[in-house]
Amino acid sequence: MRKAESAYQSIRAHLLAGDLAPSEKLTELAWVAELKTGRSAVREALGRLAGEGLVQRVRASYRVTAPTPKDIHEFRQLREIFEIGALRTCGTNGKIPAVRLKEIRAAANDFAQLSARGYLAGAREADLAFHRALVAAAGNHRLLHLYQAANLPLFQTTVGPAGRTLDDYRQTQAEHEAIVANLEDRRFTQAITALERHLRRGENSVLSK
Repeated sequence: MRKAESAYQSIRAHLLAGDLAPSEKLTELAWVAELKTGRSAVREALGRLAGEGLVQRVRASYRVTAPTPKDIHEFRQLREIFEIGALRTCGTNGKIPAVRLKEIRAAANDFAQLSARGYLAGAREADLAFHRALVAAAGNHRLLHLYQAANLPLFQTTVGPAGRTLDDYRQTQAEHEAIVANLEDRRFTQAITALERHLRRGENSVLSK
C-alpha cells in the first residue's frame, strides 16, 4: 500500500505540473523504471488516477487525459473559488500568518530562480506550491483538502490537436510577484485582482489558437 501511494503521488504530481503532454502514452514498465518500484504499485496507481480522470485506460495502456476547452474553463473557475476565496478570508482577518506568507514568498522565489536557470520541471512544481500556499494561507484545513482533491492542473499546454507548451515563465513570475507584494503590504483587494488576472490570462493562453 505504501509503495502504491508513493507511486500515485509521484505520477499525479507530474500530471498536475504539466510534465506529461495531453494524450501522452503511459506504460507500467516505464514508470516501474522511473520510480524504481514494483509493477503492482504502478498498476494500482494508474488505476486510481484513471478513476480520478487524470488518465484514461486505452486497451492495455494508459494515456494522459487531454482537457477540452470546457475543462479548462471549469479549472479556472474552481481555482478562483478556492484561491480567491482563501485570500478573501485572509482579508477578512486583516492579515496572513507570517509562516504562511513566508511559504508564498518562498514558492514565488523558487519559481523565479528555477525558471531563470532553465529547470522548468522544478519551476512548475514551485508554481503548484505557490497556488497551494495561497489556499493554505486561509488556515482552513477542509478548504485545503478539497483544493488538493480537486486535481487542478497548471495551464501549460494549449488545447487542440496542435497543442504546444506555453513559454510564459517571465510573465508568470511577474504575476506571482504582484500577488505576493500586495499580500505583504496587506493590500488584499489588489492581491485578489492580480490573482484573478493571472488565472484568466492562463485560461486565455491555453485556449488561444
